[in-house]
Amino acid sequence: MTQFPINTYYHATGDIYFFRTDTTLHRTYPLERDCTRIILNYTYSGPDDHHRPKTHETTQAIYEF
Repeated sequence: MTQFPINTYYHATGDIYFFRTDTTLHRTYPLERDCTRIILNYTYSGPDDHHRPKTHETTQAIYEF
């Protein structure tokens, strides 16, 4: 049994989903036709997050793409 299993989930057109990006590895399939993919990147923090070190490499990569 794998210590960190990889799960794949199907999302239909128009679906929305939320997940913790600090603990969850995420990847999407390439678009198979000429269309638009909308990505909304929303970040938030809780009280414990104020004491953790923070970096912004992934956020910068999104806007540089």
